[in-house]
Amino acid sequence: MEEKRFEQQEIAKHQLSLFSFGNFEVRLGEFPLTGQFRTDKERGLLTFLICEAHRPHRREILGELFWPEREEGVARTNLRQAILGLRRAIGNSSYPENIFHITNEFIQLNPGGPVWLDADAFSAHLKFAQSHPHRELEACSLCIQHLEEAVRLYRGSFLETVFVESQPFQEWMVFKREAFFRDLMSALQTLTSAYEKQADYETARTYALKHVSLYPLEERAHQQLMRLFALSDQRTAALEQYQTCKKLLFEELGVEPGAQTQLLYEQIRQGIPLAFATASSPPFSPPREKREPFTRNNLPGPLTSFIGREEEMGQLTRCLRSPVCRLTTLIGPPGVGKTRLAIQVGKENLGVFPEGVWFVPLETIQTEHELLSAIAKAIGFVSEGQFLHDALIHHLQNQKALIILDGYEHFSQKGGVLLELLGNAPALKIMVTSRERLNYQVACIFEISGLPYPTSFHADQAKNSPAVQLFLNRALHRQILGPNSPHDLKDVIEICQLLEGLPLALELAAASVHQFTCPHIIAQIQKNLDVLKTSMPDVPKRHQSMYVAIQQSWALLSEEEQTTFARLGVFQGSFSQEAAKQIAEASVSALASLTDKSLIGMDDLRRYKLPLILRNFALEKLHTNQTEATNVEKRFAHYYVSFLEQLDLAHCPYAPHQLLRELEKEIENIRAAWLWITKNQVIEGISKGIDSLWLFFNARDQLKDGENAFRLGVEALRTVSSRPDVDCLLSKALAGLGWFLSRQGEYDDAKNYYSESIACVDPNLHEDVLVFPYFGLGYVAYQFGEYQLAETNFLAAFQAGEKFGEQKWTLMAKLYLILLQFMLGKNNTPENDLSDILFRFEKTGNLQGCLRTLKQLGDVAHIRGDLSQAKYYYHRTAQLAKELEQTGTEGIISLKMGIIASEEGNYQKANELLQKAWQFFEHTGNREYLVLTLRELGGVASLENEFQMATQHFRQALSMALSTIQPPLMLEVLSGIACMLAKTQRQETAWELIGLIQSHSATHPLTCRRVKSLLSTCNQAQMSEEASIKGHSLDLLRVMAEFQISL
Repeated sequence: MEEKRFEQQEIAKHQLSLFSFGNFEVRLGEFPLTGQFRTDKERGLLTFLICEAHRPHRREILGELFWPEREEGVARTNLRQAILGLRRAIGNSSYPENIFHITNEFIQLNPGGPVWLDADAFSAHLKFAQSHPHRELEACSLCIQHLEEAVRLYRGSFLETVFVESQPFQEWMVFKREAFFRDLMSALQTLTSAYEKQADYETARTYALKHVSLYPLEERAHQQLMRLFALSDQRTAALEQYQTCKKLLFEELGVEPGAQTQLLYEQIRQGIPLAFATASSPPFSPPREKREPFTRNNLPGPLTSFIGREEEMGQLTRCLRSPVCRLTTLIGPPGVGKTRLAIQVGKENLGVFPEGVWFVPLETIQTEHELLSAIAKAIGFVSEGQFLHDALIHHLQNQKALIILDGYEHFSQKGGVLLELLGNAPALKIMVTSRERLNYQVACIFEISGLPYPTSFHADQAKNSPAVQLFLNRALHRQILGPNSPHDLKDVIEICQLLEGLPLALELAAASVHQFTCPHIIAQIQKNLDVLKTSMPDVPKRHQSMYVAIQQSWALLSEEEQTTFARLGVFQGSFSQEAAKQIAEASVSALASLTDKSLIGMDDLRRYKLPLILRNFALEKLHTNQTEATNVEKRFAHYYVSFLEQLDLAHCPYAPHQLLRELEKEIENIRAAWLWITKNQVIEGISKGIDSLWLFFNARDQLKDGENAFRLGVEALRTVSSRPDVDCLLSKALAGLGWFLSRQGEYDDAKNYYSESIACVDPNLHEDVLVFPYFGLGYVAYQFGEYQLAETNFLAAFQAGEKFGEQKWTLMAKLYLILLQFMLGKNNTPENDLSDILFRFEKTGNLQGCLRTLKQLGDVAHIRGDLSQAKYYYHRTAQLAKELEQTGTEGIISLKMGIIASEEGNYQKANELLQKAWQFFEHTGNREYLVLTLRELGGVASLENEFQMATQHFRQALSMALSTIQPPLMLEVLSGIACMLAKTQRQETAWELIGLIQSHSATHPLTCRRVKSLLSTCNQAQMSEEASIKGHSLDLLRVMAEFQISL
């Protein structure tokens, strides 16, 4: 049962299930459909469409893929019949929605349809293991589980029982099959190693045996199996495994086992414990390794080490050794490392090509005749010039050789000679590096991107990142020993992120570390390409400058492509085709061409993007014509503020998920547009964007970003001459700035901005604008424990909103009014009023209002001591916060539930919840809630008699609370300290603190309830009335400062 857990869960979740590994199988729910398909082409077509569901497919391309020998009209007819067959087989009447999205030109599997494919699940498990943060993959139990699930899903080769008589489809299928097989081998090797390290030799042998049975010529698998037999005291079996390996290698490849395998054999034969046999001090002389026959080659000998690219090396090696792949193409932007990778792959595969591996640089080659001459020169072939074409083809026709053509972009639209060579020399293979995609059917295309780099700062993981390793290695060459502190390493990580792991750019940046600090390099990279250059003579000229490298690609562009590329430099993030059309006036063909030439890329959402380096180059080209640059920037800014206006978030009572996600895709461009609009004081643009921006940053808890954006708006509007519309807009910007500051705990500044917001408009003309700033002032007063003042301001906001029909902030003001009146003893049944407000929020669809109201209902129940009801409302709040992706509220609820768990005596659960809350608030930097979390952690430690730990928590809470100057917060911390003092025989001081807390006007009702609870558990006879009275006269700030010193 456990073995089928994953499969059953997936089938239950997805209605249509396709099993492509081993025996082909299709199910609709639990109902088998495999027999309903008429032909293997229908099975192959369904598999192809599911595997490639991320993009639409042109009908003529599908026709050529499955019926290459047929004319286009016949192929389209066959395709139509096949699609009809698929529909009949699946049965649309039973299927919840149309499985295919079909137009006159395109066919695509419906991306939203409930479809499950075992190959996708297989890849998802492996991807999880690759991307999951861990110190070591083999020691990560979660990743090992995912790898085991992936291995279990692999029931046999991809489409093992499906045969489609079409060479293009066979090539696609073989490529996928080999990729899956390679991934399986890697997973099996990792699982074997993981269980060996756990000393679970039986499980490890299971995976090693599977590895050997599937790939008998994989010597490493035999080594693992030999080790496992030996470690399990099965020495005879280990030695027999060596003989099996030796026999297989000789019969199939004509070679002996490698040195490592022979060394392991001798260790086992001599009975040497494997744990103590080390490479540094071998107990015997290893047998002499059999020398591989020398393969002729002219591969350059790199002067620096090759770092990373293990996955690409494996994929390219598999491709070179596959009989199907004749032309291998490495494409990518300038500086991505195509040449270096191609050379390294050639070196690793010298033994595969007995007639040689030949490197042909094409930097100065312009014509096909020059190309032939360059190939002939590289391989050492001499012929009369006029007969070179035929003679070279004749010379190569029976040779098993590899030719690497480096820098083929000059010939990407030609290719006659290259295809002719492949057509007449069946054993010849060609590897091409190019900045431009080759539009050849025969080409196996590998898109090379930058080296993997850390997306966040984790020192241990960062040092294992290939991008970081490359930078540090090259910096070491410049006599810089690398970062000695996490701070330095953080700078290196930021450089890798800015350069997106581009190897040439990283090497050039590292070359300048003897001149500049890393922060200086970071600042320069963000501006231009000037820092990314070197004059070192052992670096090829085309690699001495990123600008020169990109300029070479620029020179190959048409005038239209150059204009389009330069204009695209204004985009700060990814962008849509429509945005490119409206802002850069880019045609579809120009975008396609620039994508093919590796100058713009596409992300997972099929949106265009420019890496920072290419964007800086494009901007430099754009600004050679300042008038043109100004016009493009103006179109860019107006497009995105109009986008904000069209989303119409300002008139939504809440922020719909789909609209927020649409805005999130464009947020980098919106920030840049907002910067331009405010810098140029475009009042209309500020007016269009201000409401939607506020709503987005607030809904996503991006408080610092919101503060920065509204500060720009305030600064811009303050410089404009006063007039009613500008004054209203300024008031709105000031209130928005105050809000983001108050949510970050900057209450003094927030109060000033709210007051200025009210003062800058005429209340007789624009009283409706004052609802929000009055609410803000009430919120600040509430946080400072000035409850009467808070009530006054909330009432002013409520009355102004009622007068002008404003719903959102009017209801929010009433929400806080009800809570305050309950706290002040003016409303003993707030639940009824809060439930009425919740109903009104739900009726208008204001989920943000619902969120706050549910939390307030929980707070009221908590103050009353009704923990069960409080948990009910907090649970509902957490569910809604998760739905709205409000991580800040999730953190607050974790804190609230931690407090309740502590009050219920469940200290382990309380600690877990409080630690979770701490992580939330530490990430957002919310000091107020960090203080409250520390107070609760101290309280739990005190209750468990861990007084030293409690003291540490309270001391940190005191320090942070003093920086906020919020009396309710400080009093809450002191209540926790009072509880600890009462338990540590310092009752006199505890009673003084309790007296201060009970008498202070800013004490929150929940703090009062908790102090009363403390009093109820104490021996009343021990209480000192004199100490309690003394506490009434204590100064809060002085007490906080004294405890910070003495605690």
